[in-house]
Amino acid sequence: MHTQILYLLIILSLYSCTKEADIDPPDTQKKPVITCFISPDEPQISVRIGLSIPRFGVDSTQQKKYLIKDARVEIKSIKRSILLSYDASNGIYTASDDTLEFLRPGFIYTLSVQTSNYGILTATTQIPTQTMMCDSVSTKSINARDSYLSINAYIRVQNVNTTVWRWFLMRRFLI
Repeated sequence: MHTQILYLLIILSLYSCTKEADIDPPDTQKKPVITCFISPDEPQISVRIGLSIPRFGVDSTQQKKYLIKDARVEIKSIKRSILLSYDASNGIYTASDDTLEFLRPGFIYTLSVQTSNYGILTATTQIPTQTMMCDSVSTKSINARDSYLSINAYIRVQNVNTTVWRWFLMRRFLI
Protein backbone atom coordinates (compact mmCIF):
# COMPACT_ATOMS: atom_id res chain seq x y z
CA MET A 1 0.00 0.00 0.00
CA HIS A 2 2.82 2.40 0.88
CA THR A 3 4.57 1.70 -2.40
CA GLN A 4 1.41 2.50 -4.37
CA ILE A 5 1.10 5.87 -2.65
CA LEU A 6 4.80 6.54 -3.28
CA TYR A 7 4.40 5.71 -7.00
CA LEU A 8 1.35 7.96 -7.20
CA LEU A 9 3.25 10.89 -5.64
CA ILE A 10 6.20 10.41 -7.99
CA ILE A 11 3.93 10.32 -11.05
CA LEU A 12 2.07 13.45 -9.91
CA SER A 13 5.31 15.34 -9.29
CA LEU A 14 6.66 14.45 -12.75
CA TYR A 15 3.41 15.41 -14.41
CA SER A 16 3.68 18.99 -13.13
CA CYS A 17 6.93 19.67 -15.02
CA THR A 18 6.50 21.92 -18.05
CA LYS A 19 8.75 22.82 -20.97
CA GLU A 20 10.46 26.18 -21.33
CA ALA A 21 8.39 28.69 -23.24
CA ASP A 22 10.09 30.38 -26.20
CA ILE A 23 8.90 33.97 -26.07
CA ASP A 24 10.38 36.58 -28.36
CA PRO A 25 11.44 39.79 -26.60
CA PRO A 26 9.24 42.81 -27.34
CA ASP A 27 10.27 45.16 -30.10
CA THR A 28 11.79 48.29 -28.60
CA GLN A 29 13.09 51.45 -30.15
CA LYS A 30 16.81 52.08 -29.73
CA LYS A 31 17.63 55.29 -27.88
CA PRO A 32 20.99 56.98 -27.32
CA VAL A 33 22.69 56.37 -23.98
CA ILE A 34 25.53 58.65 -22.86
CA THR A 35 27.75 57.90 -19.89
CA CYS A 36 30.14 60.66 -18.84
CA PHE A 37 32.19 61.18 -15.71
CA ILE A 38 34.13 64.36 -15.07
CA SER A 39 36.12 65.14 -11.97
CA PRO A 40 39.10 67.38 -11.28
CA ASP A 41 40.64 64.44 -9.40
CA GLU A 42 40.58 62.04 -12.38
CA PRO A 43 43.39 61.92 -14.96
CA GLN A 44 41.11 62.11 -18.02
CA ILE A 45 37.62 62.95 -19.20
CA SER A 46 35.84 59.95 -20.69
CA VAL A 47 32.49 59.66 -22.47
CA ARG A 48 30.84 56.46 -23.74
CA ILE A 49 28.07 56.85 -26.31
CA GLY A 50 25.90 53.98 -27.43
CA LEU A 51 22.39 52.79 -28.04
CA SER A 52 20.09 51.14 -25.55
CA ILE A 53 20.65 47.38 -25.62
CA PRO A 54 17.74 44.95 -25.44
CA ARG A 55 17.63 43.16 -22.11
CA PHE A 56 17.32 39.73 -23.71
CA GLY A 57 18.91 38.22 -26.79
CA VAL A 58 22.22 40.14 -26.78
CA ASP A 59 25.41 38.66 -25.40
CA SER A 60 28.59 40.53 -24.48
CA THR A 61 30.24 39.88 -27.87
CA GLN A 62 27.50 41.87 -29.64
CA GLN A 63 27.67 44.95 -27.40
CA LYS A 64 30.27 46.73 -29.54
CA LYS A 65 27.80 47.04 -32.42
CA TYR A 66 25.64 49.29 -30.20
CA LEU A 67 28.41 51.91 -29.77
CA ILE A 68 28.17 55.22 -31.65
CA LYS A 69 31.59 55.86 -33.17
CA ASP A 70 31.03 58.92 -35.37
CA ALA A 71 29.70 61.50 -32.92
CA ARG A 72 31.09 64.97 -32.33
CA VAL A 73 31.61 65.27 -28.57
CA GLU A 74 32.39 68.61 -26.94
CA ILE A 75 32.58 69.81 -23.34
CA LYS A 76 32.15 73.56 -22.82
CA SER A 77 32.66 75.89 -19.90
CA ILE A 78 32.50 79.67 -19.67
CA LYS A 79 36.21 79.96 -20.43
CA ARG A 80 36.77 77.39 -23.22
CA SER A 81 35.60 74.22 -24.92
CA ILE A 82 37.37 70.98 -25.79
CA LEU A 83 36.66 68.30 -28.39
CA LEU A 84 36.95 64.66 -27.41
CA SER A 85 38.35 62.06 -29.78
CA TYR A 86 37.15 58.47 -30.22
CA ASP A 87 39.43 55.65 -29.05
CA ALA A 88 38.47 52.51 -31.01
CA SER A 89 40.38 50.19 -28.67
CA ASN A 90 37.96 50.72 -25.76
CA GLY A 91 34.98 52.47 -27.41
CA ILE A 92 35.35 55.66 -25.33
CA TYR A 93 35.68 59.31 -26.31
CA THR A 94 38.56 60.85 -24.34
CA ALA A 95 40.19 64.23 -23.93
CA SER A 96 43.91 64.86 -24.00
CA ASP A 97 46.00 65.28 -20.86
CA ASP A 98 46.16 69.09 -21.16
CA THR A 99 42.51 69.30 -20.08
CA LEU A 100 43.24 68.61 -16.42
CA GLU A 101 43.36 72.33 -15.62
CA PHE A 102 40.10 72.73 -17.59
CA LEU A 103 37.98 71.26 -14.77
CA ARG A 104 37.50 73.56 -11.80
CA PRO A 105 35.15 73.35 -8.79
CA GLY A 106 32.24 75.77 -9.07
CA PHE A 107 32.26 75.95 -12.87
CA ILE A 108 29.30 74.82 -14.97
CA TYR A 109 30.05 72.39 -17.81
CA THR A 110 27.89 71.44 -20.79
CA LEU A 111 28.35 68.18 -22.67
CA SER A 112 27.21 68.38 -26.28
CA VAL A 113 26.97 65.24 -28.41
CA GLN A 114 26.05 65.58 -32.08
CA THR A 115 25.09 62.37 -33.89
CA SER A 116 23.90 61.79 -37.44
CA ASN A 117 20.78 59.81 -36.46
CA TYR A 118 19.76 61.42 -33.14
CA GLY A 119 20.64 65.09 -33.55
CA ILE A 120 22.24 67.10 -30.75
CA LEU A 121 22.06 65.82 -27.18
CA THR A 122 23.16 68.03 -24.27
CA ALA A 123 23.63 67.73 -20.53
CA THR A 124 24.82 70.25 -17.95
CA THR A 125 26.54 69.76 -14.61
CA GLN A 126 28.48 71.74 -12.03
CA ILE A 127 31.44 70.50 -10.05
CA PRO A 128 30.59 71.18 -6.38
CA THR A 129 32.57 73.72 -4.42
CA GLN A 130 31.79 72.46 -0.94
CA THR A 131 33.67 69.74 0.84
CA MET A 132 32.35 67.87 3.82
CA MET A 133 34.58 66.76 6.64
CA CYS A 134 33.48 64.73 9.60
CA ASP A 135 35.13 66.04 12.76
CA SER A 136 34.17 63.17 15.02
CA VAL A 137 31.81 60.26 15.49
CA SER A 138 31.03 58.82 18.90
CA THR A 139 28.89 55.84 19.83
CA LYS A 140 27.58 54.79 23.19
CA SER A 141 24.74 52.82 24.69
CA ILE A 142 22.03 55.02 26.18
CA ASN A 143 20.38 52.35 28.26
CA ALA A 144 21.63 48.76 28.41
CA ARG A 145 18.21 47.43 29.37
CA ASP A 146 16.49 49.00 26.35
CA SER A 147 19.33 48.01 23.97
CA TYR A 148 19.50 51.36 22.19
CA LEU A 149 22.57 52.58 20.32
CA SER A 150 23.22 56.27 19.91
CA ILE A 151 25.41 57.73 17.15
CA ASN A 152 26.54 61.33 17.46
CA ALA A 153 28.29 62.96 14.50
CA TYR A 154 29.72 66.45 14.22
CA ILE A 155 30.03 67.46 10.58
CA ARG A 156 31.79 70.59 9.40
CA VAL A 157 31.05 71.96 5.92
CA GLN A 158 33.43 74.50 4.46
CA ASN A 159 32.93 76.36 1.19
CA VAL A 160 35.25 78.45 -0.97
CA ASN A 161 34.69 81.57 1.17
CA THR A 162 36.02 79.67 4.21
CA THR A 163 32.72 80.06 6.03
CA VAL A 164 32.30 77.20 8.46
CA TRP A 165 29.00 75.60 9.44
CA ARG A 166 28.65 72.99 12.12
CA TRP A 167 25.94 70.39 12.14
CA PHE A 168 25.15 67.98 14.92
CA LEU A 169 23.41 64.69 14.24
CA MET A 170 22.07 62.31 16.83
CA ARG A 171 20.39 59.07 15.85
CA ARG A 172 19.03 56.24 18.03
CA PHE A 173 18.72 52.68 16.79
CA LEU A 174 16.84 49.85 18.45
CA ILE A 175 19.06 46.77 18.49
